[in-house]
Amino acid sequence: MKQVSRLLVPILLCLMVPVRAQDGERALIYPEHLREDLEVFRQALHAAHPDPYRYVTRAALDRTIDSLSRSITVPLAHERFAAAIQPLLHRLGDPNTVLEDPGVDRDWYRQQVLLLPLEVRVCEEVLVLEDELKGFGSIPPGNSILAIDGLPVGEVHD
Repeated sequence: MKQVSRLLVPILLCLMVPVRAQDGERALIYPEHLREDLEVFRQALHAAHPDPYRYVTRAALDRTIDSLSRSITVPLAHERFAAAIQPLLHRLGDPNTVLEDPGVDRDWYRQQVLLLPLEVRVCEEVLVLEDELKGFGSIPPGNSILAIDGLPVGEVHD
């Protein structure tokens, strides 16, 4: 499921490759082009995602896409378009279907940025484990995280 849903990301990103203006600023993309990109995304989603209707019906998903398409009335930079699509991705309920910024060097990011495979939530100034993303289940959800690499959570999290 992860591999198929990750196929959707490159398809959408190919459509959203940032266009640079001559002055180095990010160019705005015309609404009709964004709507075309959204339609290609819809088709790819219906065709390639292994289970796009697990948490939402096809009709509801199509209504969400149609509503998003109608809301695009002015030119947008690709970042704004990506932000506009986020509610649609959340509606799918699939954490593996994401938009990735085409300008980020993924290899560098994976090697240089230290990430814990944990999903956490801050509740009343306490860092609480929501999920262990590797699936080992060695730390039950709901436990408080007191320190990370020997540093108290208060020093790690602002």
